[in-house]
Amino acid sequence: MESIDVRIEDFTSRAAAALGVGVVTVLYLVRLYIRAYKSPLHAIPTVGYSGVLTSYITAVKYLFYAQDLVQEGYVKYHGEPFKVATMGRWLVLVSGTQIMEDVRKAKEDQLSNVEGLTEVQHSLLLFLFEANCHRLYK
Repeated sequence: MESIDVRIEDFTSRAAAALGVGVVTVLYLVRLYIRAYKSPLHAIPTVGYSGVLTSYITAVKYLFYAQDLVQEGYVKYHGEPFKVATMGRWLVLVSGTQIMEDVRKAKEDQLSNVEGLTEVQHSLLLFLFEANCHRLYK
């Protein structure tokens, strides 16, 4: 009889722990959703999926088909900014003469040269990696 009581107590403690983990996970996902919805990036058109979790599908596609996703955004949203999901953040791209002129006229404290150069360097490395992969598998 005592062993049955121990098993029931063990089961209830495990069930309570699982329920607690589930509740914390749901609360975390709700927080992410609300944060993403309130973000200023929410107003920018998206290439691919834009959901909190589904954006990772586009991020994986970006790893292999970055040029295709950027081209799709350029064709679809020419003249206005658009965003593409990457693994760690959203990549916002601009096209069109008016936006490029606005970027050119922006003050130094509004734009970050270091961030821009880092992004260009990352993109260059990504395209070089993609080019080498195509050479290897041809």
